[in-house]
Amino acid sequence: MLPNHWYAIYDATKLTAKKPVAMRRLNQDLVAWRDVVGTARLSVDRCPHRGTKLSAGSIEDGCLTCPYHGFRFETDGTCVHIPASPNSQIPSQMKLATIPVQEDHGLIWMWWGDQEPSPNVPWLNNAPSADSPTAQASELVYPIHYSRMVESNFDLHHFPFVHSNIAGNLPTEVTNIEVNHGEDWITSTAYLGEKDDQKGFRFDSNLKLPNVQVLTIDQRFHIVTIATPIDDTTTWTWARLELLKPNLPFGKKLASKLALKTEFGYIQYRQDIPVLEPMTPTTAQPGSSTFIAADAGAARYVSLRQRALKQAGVPEKRFIQPHPHPSASTPIP
Repeated sequence: MLPNHWYAIYDATKLTAKKPVAMRRLNQDLVAWRDVVGTARLSVDRCPHRGTKLSAGSIEDGCLTCPYHGFRFETDGTCVHIPASPNSQIPSQMKLATIPVQEDHGLIWMWWGDQEPSPNVPWLNNAPSADSPTAQASELVYPIHYSRMVESNFDLHHFPFVHSNIAGNLPTEVTNIEVNHGEDWITSTAYLGEKDDQKGFRFDSNLKLPNVQVLTIDQRFHIVTIATPIDDTTTWTWARLELLKPNLPFGKKLASKLALKTEFGYIQYRQDIPVLEPMTPTTAQPGSSTFIAADAGAARYVSLRQRALKQAGVPEKRFIQPHPHPSASTPIP
C-alpha cells in the first residue's frame, strides 16, 4: 500500500448522524460518524478506556459514545464526559486516535500516512460525477489484493475468453495501443480488433495513484472504480457508472443501474474473481508477470507503483518466476 495518500473508504450517502459505522480499511478497524453539523469524522474503532469497539455505541450531541460505560468523545478525540465520575478531572490519555478525513465526490476519504495530508483527494476529470442524475454507484468486497484489482483494469485481451458468454464473438488481437504516464497517473487506450472492426471496441483506462481509475468502453459508458485495501488479501471496491449512449426510451438512470448490477453482480463476481483470486504472487510486483505488448498499461502500473513505493521507503518485493527443472523435459525410460 502506498503511504501518504488519500484513500476512499465509504459511500458518503450511507454515513448518517444516527449511528456510527464500523469498517476495516488499510489493516485498521475504524469507526466513522457525523457530528452535529453533519461533518464526517473518523477514528480507530477502540475506546481508550477498556478497549471495546466504539462502533457498537451511539452518537449523542455529535459525540461518539461508548456502549460499555457511556464515555463521550468529541470530534477531536477528547473525552468530555465520564458518567461514573462526572465531577472528576478527565485523564489526558483518555483520548481517541482520530484520523484525518475528507468528504468529496460522494465518498468519505481517509489519510493514510505520517505526513501532513495533501489538500486534494486523487481524482480524474472524466469520472462520472456524483451530481449526475443518471450515474449509479455500488460496492463489492473482493478476496484479492488491491494492486491486482488495479492491474486487471488495464487488461483488454481477457474479454474474448473470460467474458465470451456475454461478449459474443469478439476479436482477440489488441491494436492501436497507446500508453502515457506521469509521476502519479497513467492513460491507456487500445482497441480489441482494428479501429473499423464492428465486432471489436475501444477501451480506455486512466489511473490516478494510488487507486482511482476511470474505464470507458467504446464511448458507450464510463465507470470510475476505486480499489481500497481492507487488508493484505481483501479489497473494498466502489464504482460509479454512467451510460453515455444510446438514449434509451426507459431512461439512462435505469440503464446505468442495470449495467452496474450486471458488472458487479455477474461479470466481476462470477467471471473475473475466479481467475484473479488464484494469481501468484498475490500482489502486482516486478517479476510477477511476463508482459506482452497488449499488457502495456498493466506493465506501466506495476512500474509506477514500484517507483512510488521505493520513494516512500517501502522495501521492494520482487517475484522470481519459477522455471522447469531441466530434467522435467527428459522422458522417463
